[in-house]
Amino acid sequence: MAYSLQPVTHEQAVANMKSTEVPFKLLFMLSGMAGLVAVIAVSFLIADITAKPAWIALLLGGGLSVVCAAGARSVMSRVRYRITVFLSGLRLALTLGCAALVLWGLGALSVALDISWGRPLLVVIFYLVLGWAALSHLATTTRFTGGSMGLGFPGSAVTWDAVAQVVFAAGSKPGTVEIGVRPRPDATLEPRPVRDGQLLTDLPCRTVVLARKFDVDAMRWVLNQSGRRDIALVERTPAGERLLGYANSWR
Repeated sequence: MAYSLQPVTHEQAVANMKSTEVPFKLLFMLSGMAGLVAVIAVSFLIADITAKPAWIALLLGGGLSVVCAAGARSVMSRVRYRITVFLSGLRLALTLGCAALVLWGLGALSVALDISWGRPLLVVIFYLVLGWAALSHLATTTRFTGGSMGLGFPGSAVTWDAVAQVVFAAGSKPGTVEIGVRPRPDATLEPRPVRDGQLLTDLPCRTVVLARKFDVDAMRWVLNQSGRRDIALVERTPAGERLLGYANSWR
């Protein structure tokens, strides 16, 4: 994705974010509704939920859910830069696959035992498992986010009024990059625990991401969303720190 480096005010950045709320919520709602309709159809309209028609209904509902979820993600990528772990998409697919297996197993058991209340219960269990899977996926696969509201690190959210510099460096492991925040003198950020292999230990908030998912222009775009001109982007190397420029003042 190409990121515009044109200067923006914070008000413009917030307005851009708010303009995506309607399409994002619509696509997100359609994603959930597609799965809900499929599960209800299987639970109440199909006699044998282990038969082919049931699986076709689930696959169609699941496919539509994936398409709508991908659309929602595309919408959010216009106003937020998010870096995830390796194979995060595959992890989500495996998680949802496990949820589908749980649904199938419980359905087969309810049919075998002739449990009349088994099908309504499946709807509840399915959405509990689906909700857990989605929340677990977001919590465990997101390594960094940036947008109009500030920066997100694992376990920390940093607002723009606390940021003086965003620093990045080659990670201790090949193919990784470490990102950290240097706070303003009048700001207080709770230091996060130092993990093995982290290098930016003098900075209170830091995270390690895959180098192939890291984009310097995306980081410039993120800093622009602050609307400020005094936040620096700095690269740390073994020779020292190199200033790459300031938000909304790139050359």
